[in-house]
Amino acid sequence: MAVGRHNPSRRALLGAALALPLVGRGNAGAAEARGPLHQPPAGPPPRPGEDLVWRRALGAVERAGAEVRAVERRSAGAPHAEQLALETVYGDRLDDLYAAIRRLIRTPSPDLAALATKIVFTVDHDIVELNGGAVCMEALKGDALRLAAVRGTQELSRKI
Repeated sequence: MAVGRHNPSRRALLGAALALPLVGRGNAGAAEARGPLHQPPAGPPPRPGEDLVWRRALGAVERAGAEVRAVERRSAGAPHAEQLALETVYGDRLDDLYAAIRRLIRTPSPDLAALATKIVFTVDHDIVELNGGAVCMEALKGDALRLAAVRGTQELSRKI
């Protein structure tokens, strides 16, 4: 086609540019095809010191988990009497681990990755069944709403 015969109007160019993000790319997901303008807001940035508090709480969970695994290694394959002797120690280390996980869940999430970590711990360790589980679930809900910058959900939950 000759250059002179192909002269699109500004309206046609603008329409093509705006339609481009709406056109799917094969089997790409809908969110990817919609483009960045349709993504939910990332939420507010972490408050000063929030990331440090989060990392300390996560480190406490990791240390408590390491102690639980150390007791498990000591008792694995040990004689029955030794396993019975370690039972109280194991229970104490599990209590420490669950306390650290509850503290972590009550710590404000600095970002979505932290929130995802909290959800994984909540599900994997059935936190809702532990003492203090309801408080942890409220903290998790608050983090999710804060990071998603969702407004008006209190009114919605009252209506349901």
